[in-house]
Amino acid sequence: MNTTLVHASRTVRPFIFTDYQLNSTTPYEGLSTAIVAPSLGKYKESIYTTFQVIVTSGAAGPAATVSIQGTEDALTAYGVSIPLILTNGSAAIAVPTTSYTINAPDGNNQPTGQRVISTNTPTNMYTVPIDRTSAIWQSPFVNIDQGVVSLQTGMTAQGVLGIPTGTTLATITAGGLAGTLSASFTGTTGVYMVNFANNYWAKTALATITLSGAATTYDSDQAVVISPIKYVRANVTVLTGTTPSVQVWMGA
Repeated sequence: MNTTLVHASRTVRPFIFTDYQLNSTTPYEGLSTAIVAPSLGKYKESIYTTFQVIVTSGAAGPAATVSIQGTEDALTAYGVSIPLILTNGSAAIAVPTTSYTINAPDGNNQPTGQRVISTNTPTNMYTVPIDRTSAIWQSPFVNIDQGVVSLQTGMTAQGVLGIPTGTTLATITAGGLAGTLSASFTGTTGVYMVNFANNYWAKTALATITLSGAATTYDSDQAVVISPIKYVRANVTVLTGTTPSVQVWMGA
């Protein structure tokens, strides 16, 4: 008997970086990063996977180092997003307890006529509702019957311009309706969708790609990874040059 193995998808997909804003309507935003930062997590479809890194700069000499990291934890790879009140110049966060509209992730005003969300029974940061029909959440840390996950201090907070890269959930007050971040929010005060995620990325990289365009304004290289790990991210640990920018692509 002959057996043929096929991929469910052979598309080439870019990593989206954490200086990208959740729910952004700006085309191509987040496909590159101009700062040292990790990307958002992505599902790895195949045991055999290629990763390509491209660094560009306004002048010759850009350099970059990118580590491809893996995890088996869906809450690390994707996190959960909840509406929170963010105040300019403050690390305080709070769950809305009255009707509200969601601010755009970049702080700009939403279109006129945006739906007002009514909050009859305030939720809290201990029991965040999730889509239990989603396949990525069929895992032991989720209470499938309740359709919730519990946020914990130490989780990363991201997805809103004005929340610095590397910010974590520092505290949750009694009742779970308020708390603090490890860094202050700088932006327009309002209600935003904030993404919280575990930080359980493996310390040992699946691959490390180092680039240096000594005599040109760009450089590119790739690596092949053979691993059944479920989720991956691209962590940019070095980035230098004149207005440098990094893209990372994954293909089967």
